[in-house]
Amino acid sequence: MTKMVGLCLSRWSAPGGLRAAGPIDTPRGYAPAPVDAGSLQLAPLPPHDPPGVEIVTQTSRARAPRTLVATLLGAALLLLVSACGMDVQTARPYTPAEGVNADVGPSGEAVQVRNLMILSREDGTGYLSASIVAQERDALTAVAGQPFTPDDAAGTPFTVTLPDPVGLAPDVLVVLTDRPLIELKSPELIVGADAELTLTFSTAGDLTIRVPIVDADQPDYASISPSPTPSS
Repeated sequence: MTKMVGLCLSRWSAPGGLRAAGPIDTPRGYAPAPVDAGSLQLAPLPPHDPPGVEIVTQTSRARAPRTLVATLLGAALLLLVSACGMDVQTARPYTPAEGVNADVGPSGEAVQVRNLMILSREDGTGYLSASIVAQERDALTAVAGQPFTPDDAAGTPFTVTLPDPVGLAPDVLVVLTDRPLIELKSPELIVGADAELTLTFSTAGDLTIRVPIVDADQPDYASISPSPTPSS
């Protein structure tokens, strides 16, 4: 039955002075409102939604896509800001291991020294470790320096054993621990301290730099000989 807003039954009397014998059918959506005797007036019920049914209006339909777009834009902006705020090490030079990096010589003829450090398995003795690439033919001809004591004073100068000059062909990687080792000795050479080294190249010249003294018993350096003496 179609809802009739504002439906009102006017005052009604049964013919011949007779009163209605029973209740009048009430249209859906209306309820009887009490009035004076002999009359019946219908008043509309408060609007309601059928249970379990969600009414979607024009406004909510329009708001849903805008809310989704705003959420996606907010998430994208958050990711962008997070990426900009991170310390991205791959965007600038850095040392990926425990040693230090340096270049020596003029541009275009430089020798590149990477991951330079001293490896040690016992106090007083160590071995030079580095990866070297020369842009022109060159050679490492000498090594000198001294360790630093715990109070950062200069220690006893190294006694260095360089088996032979380390030849460097253009653009060929040379790993010092893959060849006869360059040995350094000093009473103050201990793991965890630093040392100052001067590397002398026949063409590029001298490189003086501070390097760490690193524990050679770590797994990364276990294959470097001489190996530690097995305990009995």
